[in-house]
Amino acid sequence: MSDTTANGVRTLDVKWNTFTPGGSTLAKRSIVTAVASADDIFMLVCSTSGKAWKSNEPTLRAVAASWKAAPTGKPVTASKIEGVKASTYR
Repeated sequence: MSDTTANGVRTLDVKWNTFTPGGSTLAKRSIVTAVASADDIFMLVCSTSGKAWKSNEPTLRAVAASWKAAPTGKPVTASKIEGVKASTYR
């Protein structure tokens, strides 16, 4: 697929399949946007079904291009989310 980098933002277009509990596969398409800071990497994944790609692609590209990662000056702290066994960062 496509892999581009501009102004420190890497954008990947990917195709993949997901498996249903019934054993069939569903085609998916995604745009992955990644921004690296000195210590972290932030990623936004915008996905849709393969069938809906053509109609949803402009919206997904607009969303992927619109977000930014900026330092807040606050330290990253681990937090527990109700119902999730692993810690996540916010």
